[in-house]
Parts: sequence; C-alpha cells; structure tokens
Amino acid sequence: MSRAVMRIDRRELRASAPAWLAGIVLLAIGALLGSDAARPALQGYLVAWLFCLALPLGSMAWLAIHRLTGGRWGRALHPYWQIGIGLLPWVAVLALPLALGAPLLFPWVHASTTAVPRWYLNLPFLYLRLAGCMALWLVLAGCQRRWRADLLRPSLASQGFASVVLLVLLLTISLTAVDWIMSLVPPWHSTALGMLVMTCLLTIALALPLLAAIRARPRQPTTPEVLQLRRDLGNLLLACVLGWAYLAFMDYLTAWIADLPAETVWYLPRLQWPWSVLPLALLVLHLGVPLAALLPRRGKHSPRVLAAMAVLVLAMQFANLVWLVLPGLRLPARPLLWSDAFAWSGVAVLMAAAWRQVRRRLASEQPEGHRA
Repeated sequence: MSRAVMRIDRRELRASAPAWLAGIVLLAIGALLGSDAARPALQGYLVAWLFCLALPLGSMAWLAIHRLTGGRWGRALHPYWQIGIGLLPWVAVLALPLALGAPLLFPWVHASTTAVPRWYLNLPFLYLRLAGCMALWLVLAGCQRRWRADLLRPSLASQGFASVVLLVLLLTISLTAVDWIMSLVPPWHSTALGMLVMTCLLTIALALPLLAAIRARPRQPTTPEVLQLRRDLGNLLLACVLGWAYLAFMDYLTAWIADLPAETVWYLPRLQWPWSVLPLALLVLHLGVPLAALLPRRGKHSPRVLAAMAVLVLAMQFANLVWLVLPGLRLPARPLLWSDAFAWSGVAVLMAAAWRQVRRRLASEQPEGHRA
C-alpha cells in the first residue's frame, strides 16, 4: 500500500510541477517589478494572502458549524472543506514573505513612540502572534481532519470541541485582522472589523466549495432531495452576503455618526476617486445582484445561477479585501500596479496546484468503497 501511495505521490509531483513553476515565476516577476518599490509589492501580496487564508479558516469554521447543526448541506460540501483545511500549511508558507517584509509593509515600524502603542505594535510581538495563530490553527485543523461527514449523531464531546473551535477562530481571526489590516493605518480602530473579516472568510469558504461541487456534478438529477439541498446552499450563501452587508454598513454608519479623526482617516481615502468605485460595485454586485438572484426559489434551484453567484461573490470578496488593504497605503494616482497582477496570478496558480495535490492525497487515503 505504501509503495502504491509513493507512486501516486511521484506522479502527482510530476503532473503539478509545471503549475508550481508557473506560480513561482509569476511571483518572481511581481517581485522584480516591485524591486524599486518593495512596499507596494508587499501590499498587493498581502491582499492575495488574506484571500487564501480565508479558505482554510473558513472551512474550519463551516466544519464546526455543521458538527453543531447537522444537515445534508454540510455533508455535500464536507470533502471540499477537508481540502480547504489541508491548504493551511501552504498558506503558512506563503506568510513568510510578509513576515520578512514587515518592516517595509507597516508604517508603525518607523513611527514615533508616542504615535502608536509600542507594547503591542512591535515586530517581535507581531511575529509571535503570527506564529502562535498558525500553530493553533494547525492543531485545530489536524483534529478536524478526523471528522466524518456521514456521522448522523456526533458525540457531545465533539460538539463541545466544535464550539471551542468557533470561539478560538473568532478570537484569532479578530487578532489577525487587527495585525494585518487595522494596523496598516495606526490611528484607525474598529470594534466590528473582526466580525466583518470573519464573515468574509465564511463567505469565501462557502462560495468556492459550492462552485466546486456544482462543477463536479453539473447534470445532477432534479429530485426533491437535490432541490432541497440547492435551496439550503443558496440560502446559506445569501445569508453570508446579507451578514457581510449588515456589518459593513453598520461599521460605516457608526464612523459617520461619530466623525472622529481616528476613523475618518481610514474612510476618506476610500471615498475618493478611483477607490470610490469599489464600495459602489460592492453594493450593486455583492448585495443587489445576489439578493435578486437568490431570493426567488427558482434561482436557488438552478445550478447555473448558483455557480454564477458563487463566482460573483468570490470576485467581490477579493475586491472587498482590496478595499480594506490598499486605499490608505497608496496614492489615488496609482491605485493598482503591474506587480499586483503578477503577485495575485502567482498566488492563484500556486494555490490551485496545492488544491489539486491535497484533493488527490485525500482521495488516495480513502477506502475504495468511499471514493467519489
């Protein structure tokens, strides 16, 4: 059995070698293009890393939610969430350039002592928090890999552990949002950012597995069970969209009512041209279109509509991360750079190759009778 697995792994490595090489080449080109200004190159890379981080962390959260609630919707997406948490080691490796480039990425590194809280915003403590969160996520992911999708009555102990997983994820994701988003503009603070980023991760980790599941079975027979499953998945996707819209609007509303310099310094660059296009696009394409498409039952029953909405939501969540990270760090005259395109393409190619490798490894570990 071990020899067969070794042969499979060697074939997988040879088959995925071009993808790995292409991703590395794209990242190298992006680094070379940003050699004259390494800080903008790292800023674009940070957006791609946050998007990739959403899949393993969001998958862990959805697995815990399904362990608490049950339902056919979770059993249908369980294999894809298992692949998602298998990507966590690759995401940890992709965090190394950000850790090495932290002195260039964060403006508080060279700020005066009185401008920022030095007890929290310092590089050794930042590295410690990043390593601690990664280690904790890897431990939780290792425990969740043993969870089965066909377990109809999970034990109370496993449900209690699922509650702990959700609590730990909320705290660590909030900590990560403070470190890698909020601290980019040191005067700014938001109590809703952790929940907002958590909703973004849940949305990405639902839309991508939903799209993969529809592509795996494009012509599934329309039985009452299948229609009910599509309704459940469509309702979940719509709930994520509405939850994100509510949190984003309430965060902006509280900042607008308070009108404090510490909050307006973050919002003012994002409301200037050309960054002002992003909130309008998010309002129309991330809220209006999914609401109009998924609110009727006919839209949720159609796999094409579900797939189209999943693609649209993924694209808009990436735009949302761009809006959270970049506007306060760049001049409006140069919102996007060529290094951004190469960094995003390189990370996408590498993560796609990692997705295929993790999927094949998980398939080879399953017994013959349980393979799809």
